[in-house]
Amino acid sequence: MSMSMTLEQVEALLPDFQYVDGDRIVLTVGFTASFCFWQGHTPAKRQAVVECVEAFEAAYGDNLTWGCDPDSWETRWLADSKLPRFRDYVRTLDEDDAIAWYVASGDDDEAANSYSLSCLTERGWMEGQMSSFRFQVPRSVIFDSAQQKVLSDFIYFCHARLQPFHGQAGFSTITTEQGVTCPGSRKSWMSQRVIWRSMPDMNTTVHKAKTESRASIG
Repeated sequence: MSMSMTLEQVEALLPDFQYVDGDRIVLTVGFTASFCFWQGHTPAKRQAVVECVEAFEAAYGDNLTWGCDPDSWETRWLADSKLPRFRDYVRTLDEDDAIAWYVASGDDDEAANSYSLSCLTERGWMEGQMSSFRFQVPRSVIFDSAQQKVLSDFIYFCHARLQPFHGQAGFSTITTEQGVTCPGSRKSWMSQRVIWRSMPDMNTTVHKAKTESRASIG
């Protein structure tokens, strides 16, 4: 699947890339972006994460309906006001606590939903481990010029604030929340290694964000 395709061409391939269990979509394709960065335990980098989450909420927050409680990882519906504001949640943590956050759209927390945001940072005693910030939006966003601009601006904002050493953006498989593990797990979705690649149809080139030197990030 290429980003040079039209939306109609992409949707014509739906039977080939989308998996449905009954009435529930559990695997499909969306637009995703991931940012891998160092120093996730530091106040400066955590402030940057807060700003990125709030920027995502400003752009796409109207679509978010539920999230995972950061302590229990149980589903919390945003309409019930039982999930804390992200900024308030981060304020309760010290440097040896990991930021673990997941919010998404839709009315089914076991489906592959169109919008989601997740992040997981290293703890202070884990210094030198990778932290990650990831989001996804519907594939149709890429084919609307106004929405492209919002998306492009947000990607560049995240790059400027997080100063990632690796990342990726483009069409990608999206699935259910089960792909994000609880922070106590020995296996983390952050173990993936990803690289920046260009997004020609958005008239942006994000591979310039690649930075190999940790010294330039610290």
